[in-house]
Amino acid sequence: MKPVKQGIVKTPDDTLREDRDKLYAMRYQGFIRAPETGLYVLELGTCDGSRLSIDGRVVSDNDGIHGTSVKQYSLALDQGLHPFELSYFKGPESYLADKILLAWEGPGFEFRNVLPADFVCEDDSDTPSIAMPLGDFSKGALEDNLVNIAPLIDRRGHRVNKVQFYRDRLLLRTALNDDPSGAGDMAFRNLLPAGDNNLWARLWYDDRNSIDSNVLALRVENKTEGAWTFDNFGEKFPLAVRSHEGTISFCGERNVFRTPARLRRFHPHCPGCRTWFAQ
Repeated sequence: MKPVKQGIVKTPDDTLREDRDKLYAMRYQGFIRAPETGLYVLELGTCDGSRLSIDGRVVSDNDGIHGTSVKQYSLALDQGLHPFELSYFKGPESYLADKILLAWEGPGFEFRNVLPADFVCEDDSDTPSIAMPLGDFSKGALEDNLVNIAPLIDRRGHRVNKVQFYRDRLLLRTALNDDPSGAGDMAFRNLLPAGDNNLWARLWYDDRNSIDSNVLALRVENKTEGAWTFDNFGEKFPLAVRSHEGTISFCGERNVFRTPARLRRFHPHCPGCRTWFAQ
């Protein structure tokens, strides 16, 4: 079957599905890097079926309709790059759980998720590129959780359609390009929840192709000023809150704000965010 989308991703995940939650299939191809010669153990779980091959040999054949049950597979690898292929499909039922879980251990390191540094693919000098610049974020810690990032895009003659901004696997914002030249505003401005945030972007070009950026690791704190107080009921949702100059903005669920001032009006701030103006 001819793929409807294709591109270059950091690691095998299913964010390329966008808003489609069932009845799709993906095939990931590239090279996995073994840092040393020795015995490796891979953990793989998919919902639904999958087949994993390394060096042209099937390591895991987990076909069928099932949940994300993780299984382990051992194999010996020489130091260096090894051809990697993971075929995966999602069946007729949609679930909110992670669809692809892939981790491994080997000589010199314990079990961990596969990282972008574990994979490489063949370079094509014609492929566009996108980068999340370090700039003011080089120290990795921010005093204010309202961030503004303008990604660096090299079009290489291609038409840019949109840029999607992610926090881990969570889509935060989509910037559409309405400029035929491909030079539209692709900036990202959003509240980030307190704690560690791994931000990255996906560039879509020529209608059906994509490429991922580097990962920008930032640690932030919620910024609260003035009379506002913020209560978190202990839920595990990522929450972001910022109070500044008489306004309060937040992203997330199950939170309460208290202030002696009377709430004057309610105004949508951005998808998933709300802002109150205090009198």
